[in-house]
Amino acid sequence: MRVFISIVALLVGAALLLFAYVWASPPKFEHPLLSFIASNLGGLLIFTTAYTYISEHHLETRFEQRMKATIREELNVAHLHQSITSNGLTEVFDRYSDELTFKAMQSAAQVRIVIMRGNAFFRDYHRDIRERILNGMTLEIIFPNPKNSDLMKILSQRYSDLNVQTLAASIATTLNTWIIEKIHKELPEQKKSALRVYLVDTYPLYSAYLFDQKTLWYIPYHYRKDRQKIPVFVYSGQLNNLEIYKDVMSLSGGNTSHDLSSPLNV
Repeated sequence: MRVFISIVALLVGAALLLFAYVWASPPKFEHPLLSFIASNLGGLLIFTTAYTYISEHHLETRFEQRMKATIREELNVAHLHQSITSNGLTEVFDRYSDELTFKAMQSAAQVRIVIMRGNAFFRDYHRDIRERILNGMTLEIIFPNPKNSDLMKILSQRYSDLNVQTLAASIATTLNTWIIEKIHKELPEQKKSALRVYLVDTYPLYSAYLFDQKTLWYIPYHYRKDRQKIPVFVYSGQLNNLEIYKDVMSLSGGNTSHDLSSPLNV
């Protein structure tokens, strides 16, 4: 319809230009005023029609291109979302927070933690953790073995303020001061078994927090000399086929839990 109207407008414009030419021909058809009006109207009509048609065609082409790009982007996002969720990843935190960790522990009955040291976390939350255990929570904590000097040598290279001895001492301090003295010793006898600690000789590639076998927080390590912001990847749902989950569950395999009735000497 638009093309038809444009053709009609162009024909009318051409006719006006033709009449303008005829009215400008002396002496029989000479009519200067009508020739002037017809010439201007015809030229204006042809120009306006052509400009409008070209502009609308250009706008339609750009709109079509944008729509196609938007649809492709939406399809890519949908595909990416499906790819992520099919692997169990449901959320990513910008950075780790002790406050968020304990908040997650408050609603969990079983918690397993794979951690390098955790001194600040257990220092700040040992009373709350003890209260959670008294209310029925079980807690397993997995540390790198501070007695393994080769392992401590490798791990100490991550820090600018720790060497082999101070890193081992830092892990032992977390265990002895906050976990044994402030949590385990103050639990009634029937609740002591709800707290277990494993010291493993495996180089930890990550920190992890597992809540009720349903939600796993995965915090990958990377080589660094100082603290940097590291994201937390949250996996939820059926975790059994997740390789990270299998690794977390295997770390304590073949290791007996550390005796919490006496301090660790390094």
